[in-house]
Amino acid sequence: MSYSQQNLFKINPAPFAGAWTIWGYKSADSFATVKAANYLANAYDMGVRVGDEIHILDTATPALTIAMIVTCTNAPACTMSQTGVVPST
Repeated sequence: MSYSQQNLFKINPAPFAGAWTIWGYKSADSFATVKAANYLANAYDMGVRVGDEIHILDTATPALTIAMIVTCTNAPACTMSQTGVVPST
């Protein structure tokens, strides 16, 4: 699959200036695919910034990975680093 803007959503907006925002992304793609450079093609335009937290739900496994945005510019996209994995039961 490929990136779908409709599957990227804001879970919790930053409560004050300088705070991070929590995002969610739901896809059948694995975290390895989603974290690849340029996958989150227009995330910057949607408001994703460096330091934001993103919860990646892999619907095929299922698995939930929590990551932090480490680079994010308007050209070309945002990248992330894994911070935790919630195993499926």
